Amino acid sequence: MLEFLVAQVAILEVWSQVGGQSHLDLMPWYTKLSLTMGLALVTVAGTVSAVSHERAWNAKTIACLALGLMLAGAMGGVTLYYHLHESDESGSSEEPTSISRRGRAPAPSPHDRSSMRLHRTWDQPFDRIGARADAGEAHA
Repeated sequence: MLEFLVAQVAILEVWSQVGGQSHLDLMPWYTKLSLTMGLALVTVAGTVSAVSHERAWNAKTIACLALGLMLAGAMGGVTLYYHLHESDESGSSEEPTSISRRGRAPAPSPHDRSSMRLHRTWDQPFDRIGARADAGEAHA
């Protein structure tokens, strides 16, 4: 029982030092709990297996070592995932907010031909209406 508790504390301390506490803070509690408890349990089972048999390196000890390495790899993978996606979790408070303005579009730049062409085609129907109105006043 004491070895299990010491293993839990040691695993969490090493994980926070190696993987970074900020990445552990982003993880859900059940991920940290399951991986820490699993590795602590495998460590205790491997120790019990090594001590209880005549030879320390037996099949159960090697199986516990393999499971422990798999759990340590899972811890590394989860930490890497949260390292790569930490900017996704932080929110959009760092990005500037865009403000849309309703009304007329700004005047086109004189150096930009495509915007001038677009601006001219946009104003052409209105110019024709104004020209017809002016012609109507002249006829009256």
